[in-house]
Amino acid sequence: MDYDHVYTYIEQGEAEFFLDGVKYQVKEGDILLMPPFMAHIIRSTSEVPLIQYIFHFDLYYDEERSSWKDKRLLKSVKQLQTRRCS
Repeated sequence: MDYDHVYTYIEQGEAEFFLDGVKYQVKEGDILLMPPFMAHIIRSTSEVPLIQYIFHFDLYYDEERSSWKDKRLLKSVKQLQTRRCS
């Protein structure tokens, strides 16, 4: 689940997208636009590798959302920085 809007373009392959429990079949050339917090699962369904371009964006500034942090991500970044400095 993402905190922001998600735009997905299918460059190659086919997949099933489950958006809020509804299944959509997508293929090359298809576009999906998901609002924030939409539950989604992606499953490739073709022999051809699935290539998708994904863009995350906000339509407006929300001070509360901008302060949210994924603590797992922050921990990983700090660990990488520590390793580089050692």
